[in-house]
Formats: sequence, structure tokens, C-alpha cells
Amino acid sequence: MQADTIKLWFTYITALIIVVGGGAMLWFSRLDPPETSTQLQLLLAGFIGGAIAFLFNKESSTSTARQVERAIAAGAASQPTVTTGGYPPTTTVTPSEGTGP
Repeated sequence: MQADTIKLWFTYITALIIVVGGGAMLWFSRLDPPETSTQLQLLLAGFIGGAIAFLFNKESSTSTARQVERAIAAGAASQPTVTTGGYPPTTTVTPSEGTGP
């Protein structure tokens, strides 16, 4: 299992714990007096949403950075090798591995 997959599963499990725990807190706060219950429930729902948004935003940006890194490495590997030097000046272009007709 790759490290990326483990980190993704960890993010999903953490989000599940936050949602289930927050839902339980909302469920148990339903019997509180109405004047404090509504404010507490709104505050709790905001914290749950903020935590979930933070987790998935962080995971999304990390995943995007890894994909860009892999794409740059793949693009650099497919570029030809150019060497110059000698007298008289010469330039030699060697195609990269796996390119050509």
C-alpha cells in the first residue's frame, strides 16, 4: 500500500470520526433548553463543517502537488539530451529512451 493511499484513508477515517462524534453531540444536546440549545447546535455544526473542510482541502492540495511533481518528472524524462562543445563548436541531440517512430 502506498503512502498516499494510507494518508487518504486516514483523512477519511478522521472525517468519519468527526462527523459521527459531532452528530452524537448534536443528538445529546437536543434535550437542552431551547435558548441555549440552538446556539450550541449552530456552533457545533460550524466547527464540524470547518474541520471537515480543512481536512479535505489539505488532502486535495497535497494530492495535487504530488500529481504535479510526477508530471514534471515524467516530462523531464522524455526530453532529449543536448550536448555542445568541441572545436569547431558542435551540438549533438540524443533522443530520450522510448521516443521515436
